[in-house]
Amino acid sequence: MNVAIPDAIVTDYEPQVDRLDLPDPDDRHVLAAAINSGATSIVTANLADFPPDVLSRHRIEALAPDEFVLRLVHQDLDAVVEVVDRQAADLRKSADEHR
Repeated sequence: MNVAIPDAIVTDYEPQVDRLDLPDPDDRHVLAAAINSGATSIVTANLADFPPDVLSRHRIEALAPDEFVLRLVHQDLDAVVEVVDRQAADLRKSADEHR
């Protein structure tokens, strides 16, 4: 992931971790990184561990992956189709290289 999306690397979030309270303390680093990066959403299948009342204090919401993709589709269907086409082409190219 670091190679594919270098701008996704979040640093210097560690000081915030101990000040956060989530049902699963092992998830605090995710919220800390979201806060530090200015994210408005956390995309996770683990919604129960990111309660809306805690996230709303930081103007962040937790979204299931399907909901996130549906929002993207509603915002810009053409861009989503372009990305999916590009990913499919990359997968085909990768599969061909391994034959």
